[in-house]
Amino acid sequence: MEAWPLENSSIEEIYIPSSVKHVENGAFAFLNLARLEIGDGCTGLKLVGSSVLSGDGKRFLYTLCDGEYEYYKTLNKSFAYEVPFGVEEIGDEAFSYCESLESLEIPANVRDIGGWATAFCNSLKALSVAEENKNYYSVDNCIIHKSSKTLALGCNYSEIPADESVTSIGYAAFAGCDKISEIVIPASVTEIEDSAFSHCAA
Repeated sequence: MEAWPLENSSIEEIYIPSSVKHVENGAFAFLNLARLEIGDGCTGLKLVGSSVLSGDGKRFLYTLCDGEYEYYKTLNKSFAYEVPFGVEEIGDEAFSYCESLESLEIPANVRDIGGWATAFCNSLKALSVAEENKNYYSVDNCIIHKSSKTLALGCNYSEIPADESVTSIGYAAFAGCDKISEIVIPASVTEIEDSAFSHCAA
């Protein structure tokens, strides 16, 4: 499956046959699926709880967030999502339009986060990264790439650190954060990548 094949579709259910061997990042971009079924013997995709992963479990492609949200609601808890251990890459648009998502934790093994990963997650209030992660860390609800000093993900409640730890705002980092009316860009930031603030209120 290629990237963005069903963008803006109203499809609510998808069946993936066993013949599918590979799924590109962004294959489920901007969908709000209620159900996804994977055929027996499919090597290109697997479902772990509500997480849709690549066959080897290393790429996080999508989450069936509505079903997960209903479960948390029965427990009287906010919808806090922890990416499964073993995932090394968060695919493009992996959480896009998961409007019920309130908290997201990135585990230690993740080394790459795709564009528009949390776009239009309007309830998202908290972003965090496992302390053991060698590539990313979190501060003030920002997820920052260590070596490049790039702010990779933000949300409506982020504050960009003013301690010179951020020099770039990454591609689509704040995309769809429609509750942001203003944000302070520190003097240390020398680059703002494409779509960094796309579809923001400000």
